[in-house]
Amino acid sequence: MKIHNKIAFCLALTSFLLQSTYAHTYLSSVNGLAEFDTIRPERPNYERNSPIVDITSADMTCGWLPYASQPANRKLPIAAGSSLTLQFWHDGPYADDFVIDSSHRGPCIIYMAADASNPKWFKIWEMGLDSNNKFCVDYLRSNTGVNNAGKGKLTVQIPSWVPTGNYLIRTEIIALHEGYAIGKAQFYINCVELSVTNSGSSTAAVSSIPTVSFPGTYSVTDPGIFYNLYGSYLPAYIIPGPTVYKPSLTTPTTPAPSPVTAAPVTPSPSTPAPTVTYPPVTYPPTTAAPTTKPPTAPTTSPTTPTGDAIHIQIHPSATVYWLAVRIAGPSVETIKVELKDSGSYSSYTAFANTNWGYFVFGQGQVTLPASLRLTNVNGQVVELNNVITTITSGATITTSSKYGGYSAPTTSVSAPTTSAPVTSAPTTSAPVTAAPVTSAPTTSAPVTAAPTSKPNAPETAGPTSTAPSVTKVQVHAGSSQWWFAVAIVDAAKTVASVQVKDSTSESKYVNLAPSDWGYWVFQSATGQPLVAPLSIRITSTVGTSLVVNNVPVTAGVVYGDSQL
Repeated sequence: MKIHNKIAFCLALTSFLLQSTYAHTYLSSVNGLAEFDTIRPERPNYERNSPIVDITSADMTCGWLPYASQPANRKLPIAAGSSLTLQFWHDGPYADDFVIDSSHRGPCIIYMAADASNPKWFKIWEMGLDSNNKFCVDYLRSNTGVNNAGKGKLTVQIPSWVPTGNYLIRTEIIALHEGYAIGKAQFYINCVELSVTNSGSSTAAVSSIPTVSFPGTYSVTDPGIFYNLYGSYLPAYIIPGPTVYKPSLTTPTTPAPSPVTAAPVTPSPSTPAPTVTYPPVTYPPTTAAPTTKPPTAPTTSPTTPTGDAIHIQIHPSATVYWLAVRIAGPSVETIKVELKDSGSYSSYTAFANTNWGYFVFGQGQVTLPASLRLTNVNGQVVELNNVITTITSGATITTSSKYGGYSAPTTSVSAPTTSAPVTSAPTTSAPVTAAPVTSAPTTSAPVTAAPTSKPNAPETAGPTSTAPSVTKVQVHAGSSQWWFAVAIVDAAKTVASVQVKDSTSESKYVNLAPSDWGYWVFQSATGQPLVAPLSIRITSTVGTSLVVNNVPVTAGVVYGDSQL
């Protein structure tokens, strides 16, 4: 009997631990209707809140298969322009439910598709990182929810221009607590079935809406997926996927199809919103965002004075639809750039911080004149009101403003010089030189910070060697106990992973993050420095491994005992 009791206790404990370790979330109800009523089926029991990690998996469409391939019990009838209230929980509607673990910070995204058998998605709502450094998940966990919808709730409007028909809603929450490593971001995905009616006269032809597919839309290196929450500051966040779609509306020439009859449902009381007529969306006739990355990043400063006064260099490929700027002049690094213009961006909106020297604003059309707000690593802020009045390719805007004291900017625009880059916008691969997007921790760290210029890629031939047959570890010149980067030189096999272990008694191997500039990078997220000497474990794509010992935290080359 005692043995049986122990077994029962162990099983119960295991079940509890399994549930408690899944600090995740799932979509529980829509407009108050219970799970499985209008929501596609999920994994059973505690597995229903498990995340998807493989973005190439078919599970990215609507959630875990084969469950999510099955239809819901019925379709939720709803009028175009009305709202959906989506309720998320960790375990269920209990007073102490925390919705999702506080570490699982990230955006919320809502897509819609017109064809449930072969869904092609367009984005109708999104929320990422706001000016208060809060993600959508931070609000979702709060007692007020997103936009005061209630704890664990967010409300999204079905666009008033959506024509009558059957649709899928795809909810997506991305948890970025492991997003510092490629392929480790977590996706929580569910699908809701709708039957939409639209009695208005202005609708969009579904066939003309630009759509995307899942899987296939995201890459593991997208800046909104491969993202580090744990630096000394949060980099600007770019929400993955397309922008929220808003069409130019036309009056249909053929009647909209009749509503699909669904099982009777009593939806939450709501009044259909009035039909909204969106102004035509204009796009550049021939100039889109550049599609090729600069072969080299800018290697020289602007040709304007470089004292502490702030100068703004405009990228040669910049337009009002894709604006990239480089900040020159101040001796202290600028870590954040925000824009406020004369049109849609009436409050400051952050640029994306790249690792090739520029800050990029690609969210939509900028209406000139535009103001910039800059923040440096010391937290000092300066605002440059209406500083960009025209976008001249490769030009430099000179101001008299400085950090630590604002003076009304006196601006002049200098023509581009031969030292300005003559390249187009970046795609996914980085150039050889530029600044890393994060710096060393600002607490507990000594004066040694992360390098302020991007490391050069290792020499193609590797360091001069009398024993070229062995694999070597090259430590980057900017490395320290707080920020450490190595390149693997003369490896006969493709490197799959690199790990580091320091000399502390309880140390374990920790993964280094791969970069697109040839090095594998460690940056202390816990405030604990590396203690030299280090051991580097290198693993190839075919499973062979090599450990190189006695590696310093400062620049140098250490030879392995053999070939990888």
